[in-house]
Amino acid sequence: MKTTDLKIGDLVRIKLPSPQGERFSIPMQVVGIFSNISGESPDDTVYLDFEGNEGDVWEEEVGNLVFCKKSSVCRKD
Repeated sequence: MKTTDLKIGDLVRIKLPSPQGERFSIPMQVVGIFSNISGESPDDTVYLDFEGNEGDVWEEEVGNLVFCKKSSVCRKD
């Protein structure tokens, strides 16, 4: 994924390494995008939040994200 593919409000998941294969986090909403002005990089930072979170937002590199596919888990209500 590239930073230019994202918009504020998009639902994404974080790819998590696992000995059993690739796993994914709960769906999270993009609330901030931090990109280098000299060009997009897989190290660009995206800030994520999820419903019910009462703490700080998550900070993740854009290269570790995938779009949340349309399903009952990833609905926007």
